[in-house]
Amino acid sequence: MTHSSQRTTMTGIKLVHATSDELKGQCIAIRKAVFVQEQGYIHLDEDNQPEDAVALHFLAIQDDTFIGTARLAARPNHVYILSRFALLPSFRGNGNGGKFIAALEQWVLQQGGFHIVELEAQDGSYGFYERLGYTRQSSEPYIKDGKPHLRMRKDLAIDE
Repeated sequence: MTHSSQRTTMTGIKLVHATSDELKGQCIAIRKAVFVQEQGYIHLDEDNQPEDAVALHFLAIQDDTFIGTARLAARPNHVYILSRFALLPSFRGNGNGGKFIAALEQWVLQQGGFHIVELEAQDGSYGFYERLGYTRQSSEPYIKDGKPHLRMRKDLAIDE
């Protein structure tokens, strides 16, 4: 597999900016596998979300296999919003999720001027993000798409 936008990061995960319809299709396939088939969300409704059209879509590749996807959207005040983070089940539990997040954070820092990542973490993943340095922005979860979530944030400049 060869992609001109492919870059190998220090994490061992290859991060690909999914610009083609084919690569965006891979992102959607992973999202459906994780969010719909595994987690039971009814649908993804990708076409009705304005942020999906303007966000940057990424794929994580390990050993020439697509293992995950994420979406980043630039916002004012040095912020990128991380969303639709999904890692296929067979690639979890061995540090790949943390490596993928680290690769995305590295990409954010390389954009210049951006150093804050914010996200909405699902119940059950709060500890994962906290281990990676994200802090809760509220004490009580809120319901989004029928499931509890918390807003979380990390200032990457603190870790430099």
